[in-house]
Amino acid sequence: MTVLATCSVLSAAVIAVTLIALPRLHPRIAAIALLLGSLAAATAGLWALSVPTFAYLFHSTSDGLAGWCRSLLGNSQVPSWLGLPSAILLATILLRLVRRWRVLHRSSRHIPVGERITIVDQDEPLAMTTSGRTGRIIVSTGMLDALTPLEQRSVFAHELTHLDHRHDRYLLWSELAAIANPLVAPLNRLLRRSLERWADENAAEAVGDRTVVARALEIAARSTLGLPTLGSGMGHSEVLARLDALDLPAPRGHHSVAGEALIVVGLATAAVNVVGTGLQFHQLLELLVHVCPF
Repeated sequence: MTVLATCSVLSAAVIAVTLIALPRLHPRIAAIALLLGSLAAATAGLWALSVPTFAYLFHSTSDGLAGWCRSLLGNSQVPSWLGLPSAILLATILLRLVRRWRVLHRSSRHIPVGERITIVDQDEPLAMTTSGRTGRIIVSTGMLDALTPLEQRSVFAHELTHLDHRHDRYLLWSELAAIANPLVAPLNRLLRRSLERWADENAAEAVGDRTVVARALEIAARSTLGLPTLGSGMGHSEVLARLDALDLPAPRGHHSVAGEALIVVGLATAAVNVVGTGLQFHQLLELLVHVCPF
């Protein structure tokens, strides 16, 4: 439990430091740190629930069935008032995770395969990237007609960033983390903004002019069409904050000592939490194999 408590504190620390340093971090570093902080907090929560749940399940069985499991666990007996609610809550979270994963996976599979870049005949300005392995960039003729060639280049550079770096995966894991631990749900909005800022900065670097990207962003923001599940759109996330950021000088490079250290701590904490939770589920599997006649 000491390791669990330490990891829980580290998970909170990663999130806190990320939020404090967010304005000074490159959006790429911020996005990775936010995701790792969310995953670390989510897995810490799952671990915290799995410990009393599985200890209760093991110690509530008869000596003839799981006496050997008790000697392996080394956990003290957990009372019903703690173990039973933990088991119900953990089962509910796992069920929600499985259901949401299936919905998101099904929605991404139903996106038809097409060219990497698709131009649709539509007057409303639209620039977006669909999710999944078959993800592609969709831009409307109305968007292209409203832009200069350099602005068009910035739009494609922005959307290619989403596509090439698979930002839909960031959004997927962030949403699943919020299901596992609702306390990290507010980070989803910050993560989406960081992903869009990441794409904005790449576009600005590609065209060499931040005002060009800002103008393209203003035009894209006129779109009233919603995004598909886990999709990314140039004008769909906190446009004013992104315009303000484009008015400022370009942030520091993609790599920094503080940012990389934050990522390492977040990754290590999440990994330890995953291992700890995995051990608990492994012990449950051992019990099921021992108890069930197969």
